[in-house]
This record gives sequence, C-alpha cells and structure tokens, in this order.
Amino acid sequence: MHKKILGNMIAGLCALTLVFFFVLDANAKTLDGGDKENSELARMKAVLNCGCECGLTLAHCAKEDADCTVRPTLLSRLERFMAEGKRGMDLVRAMEGPMNPAKEQILEARFQDRYAILFFSQKGSLACEEIRHVLSKGKKLWGDEVVITEVDINKKENDKIREEYRIYSAPRVLVFAPNGVIVSEFKKNITVDGLENAFVTPATAHILRGLQDKRVIFLMVQGDGWKNAENVRKTVSGVGDILRNSVRVLHVNPGDAGEESLLRTLKVDKDKNQSLTYVISQSGQIGSRFEGPVSRKDLFMAFQKVLTTRSGCGGSGSGPGGNTCK
Repeated sequence: MHKKILGNMIAGLCALTLVFFFVLDANAKTLDGGDKENSELARMKAVLNCGCECGLTLAHCAKEDADCTVRPTLLSRLERFMAEGKRGMDLVRAMEGPMNPAKEQILEARFQDRYAILFFSQKGSLACEEIRHVLSKGKKLWGDEVVITEVDINKKENDKIREEYRIYSAPRVLVFAPNGVIVSEFKKNITVDGLENAFVTPATAHILRGLQDKRVIFLMVQGDGWKNAENVRKTVSGVGDILRNSVRVLHVNPGDAGEESLLRTLKVDKDKNQSLTYVISQSGQIGSRFEGPVSRKDLFMAFQKVLTTRSGCGGSGSGPGGNTCK
C-alpha cells in the first residue's frame, strides 16, 4: 500500500471490525472450535450485511426476519451451495442471484479486505468530470488497494443501487471501509487528501458499523496483563450478552500501532496499565468512561443514560464516531 494511504488509515479519527475467516481444510478447526462450514457461514453473514439477530438474512432482504421464518430456507440453500464447493464470491453470487456490477464490486472488496469508493455520476456534468479526474489521480497512488466504481444515475440498470443508497443527484461519492460500513460521503470539494482522510482504523470501522446498526457500543481498551483485564472482560461481555439486541461489544489492544489515532481520541494513557471501558451512544458520543473495575450495575446505568440522552449526531471530536452523520 502507498505510504501516504497507510499513514492516513492510521491517522483517521473514525472496522464493528469485519473479521474475515480464512478458508481452512475441510477437517480443520478454527480457534473457537467452529469447523470450516461455520467459519464460512460467519464470513457470509458479515459480507452480506445480515440484520436478523436470530440468524441469517441477506443483503437484498427488505427487512429483518424478526420471527426467523426465512432463516431455515436460506441456511438450507447455503448448505447446499457449500456442499457443491462454492466459496467466496461464487457463494455470494449463488445466494444473491443477479447483482448490479457496482454492488458486486463492493462485496468483492469486502472479501479482499479492501476499501471501496462508489462514485455516482451523470453525463455532461462538469462537477462529475472534475471528480473523475481526482479519482484517477487517487487510483495511481492507491493501486489495487482501493476499488473505485462509477455508477451513472441516469441508467435504468442502476436504479436499484441508487435507491439503496438514497442517491437522488450527482455527483456523490461514498467511501466504504473493508467491513462495508460507509465512513464518508462527499458531494463536492473532493480531493485526494480528503478521500485518504476518510480511511479509518479497523476498530473505528467496527464502531461505525455498530452505530449505523443503531447499537450502543461497549468498548474495552486493555492489553495483555493489564490490571483488571480479565474481570472487566467477563463483566462487559456478560452484560453485552444480556443486551445483545441493543449493544455491540468491541475490544482494542493498545499495543496495536494501527489504532494509535483512535487511542489518542479516547485519551488512553498506556503507562497506567489499567483497563478502560467506554460506553458510546448511538450518536457516537462517549456517554461514560470507566477506568479499572466496572460493575454490572455501572454498565446498565451507563446504558440507560445514553438511551435517555436526547442528542443528534455528534459533531467532530465528540467521540470516536462523532462525524458519522453527514
């Protein structure tokens, strides 16, 4: 990856991190004891933006399958396609059916752990031509690390993807993190530097995914051997399980150099060697911060606090997800 792009990914202030599972031998086991099929299922659910808490739904579903009525059929189809040897994008195509080329490229970028830029344009627009020039310059810098796709909003075959992202005029540029979350949207004044600044840290993309899914975030920052790490992890995970329909539990290791900008935003003092727990509201603001031990009561009260705090989208600097609403 180009050095400048890597630097900006580390410096970004804003992946729910998409964890890709490697394809293993048919009899191999993953770290959590799941077999190859379970690993591929988890990967598919992540890439296809599954929304049903009880199991699998696909990207094209109009709404969540709250009663799990669709899930058994989908799982049956998935098992059949996997038994036929389909994996990766072949499996996605089999499950999704015919897709818009731009949508397919976004999904493929997720499988390849790459950023994607979706450029909505229209013929005869001077503004679109200027953006096309900027993206061309960016492509020379980024190479294959970023997938750039242009969509003509006036073509009938693009109506569905235009409606999916609520694009009613051009130009419009959407930047997708490798986990599929939209990290930035541009309408004008687009520069290569501005696009590169949209590349965020993996953990920030995780947070943004949770916020876009309208979840409260329980974020733990702790390194191996840090004080109270194990007890805090058990407590937070336990409360997270109880509130699983409303909360996303995430973890950041302060030793991860790729998360330095997020750690600075969170004001983490690594020298204290003390576990930290953040409760982040659905608007991206830090509602509570706990240093050291945290009780179940503390977490439930902090959760209730962010739910009852009426606020719009946080401004830049209000928290790790403060600039998610544009």
